Parts: sequence; C-alpha cells; structure tokens
Amino acid sequence: MTIPPLLEALRSLRSTGWMVQELATPEPLPRHVQERYAWLPDNIRQFVEAIELAFSANEKTWLLTVRDFAGASNSAFVWNEWEVQSLDATSAVADRARIVTFWDKHFPLLMSVRSGYAYLAVEKDSLAIVEGTEPEFEESRLIAGSALELFQRMLAADPAKTPWA
Repeated sequence: MTIPPLLEALRSLRSTGWMVQELATPEPLPRHVQERYAWLPDNIRQFVEAIELAFSANEKTWLLTVRDFAGASNSAFVWNEWEVQSLDATSAVADRARIVTFWDKHFPLLMSVRSGYAYLAVEKDSLAIVEGTEPEFEESRLIAGSALELFQRMLAADPAKTPWA
C-alpha cells in the first residue's frame, strides 16, 4: 500500500524529535466540522483523520487531530481555541460576524504556544498554509503553498529558529 505524501512527511518529522502516532483505523471528522469545512481537500481531511497525536519535542506545537476536533483529546485547548478567544474579546455584532467568516475560510491545522499563541491553517481560496498569531488571530500571512510544502520546510528547518518546531 502506498503511503500518502502528507503522512509520509509527518512520519519524517520524527527525525526532528516530533512524537507522531497514527490511528490503527482512521476516524471521520465530526459532522459539524465536515459541514463547516466542506471545501477541505480530501488529502488533508484524510490526513487529519489518520493521526492520533503529533507534537514537537518541546510539546509546545501540535497538529490538530480528529480527536481534537471531536473534543476527545487531552489538550488544554479546544480545536477552535483562537476563534473562541477572538469572539470572547468582542461583543460587536459586526466584529463577531467577521471573526466567524474568517474561520469558516481557515481550517486550523496546527497550534503553538512556543512564543505566544499561534496557528497554521489551510486557507480556503488558495489551499495554502497561513500563519496567525495573537493578539489579532484573523490577520494571517502566507507560510507555505501547501501542507506538503509546510512539512518539507519543517524538516529542513533548524528547530531552534522556527516557531513550528
């Protein structure tokens, strides 16, 4: 059986100190996540559905897994923690609508607390990977053209110099 490129790249992160465990059998994302992110490409959805856990050596950066999305992980953060924090910070209806619209178009893939709260997400329009940081999570910048490119960069990076290690 051929290993999908994203899963192969994730497995390679073990060489940089990442702890990676795959599920024995993939588990589907919860219906509400599938419906909200119906635009998510199959390769990324299947990738998330195959991971039990994946976190950096310092345990301050982790990939969101199907269990995070189902609320069944041991994480101190919910899968949409940064959206929740942004919504909690405002009561203005227009701001709240803008925040929800942003997150409808950004599938959170990775979270970090290494140097403040940050995330990587798949952007709907380009399917590229973008980064956002506190305090303005909804202001993102391009990090990689694809999830595969992201993992390749993570493998090549010096863990001491990247926030995603």
